[in-house]
Amino acid sequence: MKMMQKVFLTIGLVMMLSANVKMAGSDKVRAQSIIFSGYQKIENTQVPVEVLKNVSSKYKGYVLSESYLSGNGMFKLTLIKKRKTVYAYFKSTGKFIK
Repeated sequence: MKMMQKVFLTIGLVMMLSANVKMAGSDKVRAQSIIFSGYQKIENTQVPVEVLKNVSSKYKGYVLSESYLSGNGMFKLTLIKKRKTVYAYFKSTGKFIK
């Protein structure tokens, strides 16, 4: 009887540990997707003035819809004009990238 209890306890422990690993793994995947995508959404008001100046001169008539910031200071901006959407990338200094 004691041997069976040990076997069931061992199986239960292994199952609990594997469930924890799976949960931790899904959190890790979520964290990596944020890191790999490299951009987190920010408020449009957080975009530096230098960037906004270049956006307004380069993309006349476009409206800033969404703003994202990467860990290395790059901005990804979603711009819209007459149902046309473009994505523009700028350094924090205002320099146009793409």
